[in-house]
Amino acid sequence: MSVTCLLCGCLVFENARWSSFVLLFLYGFLDSVDGPLSRATDTSNKGGALLDMVADQMGIILVPAAAIYFLGASGPLMVIFSGVYLAFIVLIIYANQEQIKIPRFVRIKGVVFLLYGACIYFQEDWLTPLVVVFTPYYMVMIMIVLRRLYVKLVDIKT
Repeated sequence: MSVTCLLCGCLVFENARWSSFVLLFLYGFLDSVDGPLSRATDTSNKGGALLDMVADQMGIILVPAAAIYFLGASGPLMVIFSGVYLAFIVLIIYANQEQIKIPRFVRIKGVVFLLYGACIYFQEDWLTPLVVVFTPYYMVMIMIVLRRLYVKLVDIKT
């Protein structure tokens, strides 16, 4: 259901702009409660966790693409942001599997989704300034995580 909210929130029509914000808010809410709920009811599994992760990352591709189409946002900036953010998430997952301590970091997935909904409603592109600020941030974080991975590899070989 949350994936449906994500898709519909991105593909909103002109005469129902408010629905984008509502659907993306609903997606964020459902996304935040589905994991704890499945653990509390002892119904969690690796397939569900994988589906949740894929849906999150799909949103980081869909929302900027929709912003390009519906808001006229900068295509190159949105594509670079999506790629950098996804590369960072992949590195974080790998670092966690390798039990490499990673620094605290800011996840802006929810902010991106809600801001896009507000952008659609008001027909203003506020997403591009956010992307301009956070793309370099995630690039720096990628370098930090890569350095920690490298240090671990060097320690293993010596």
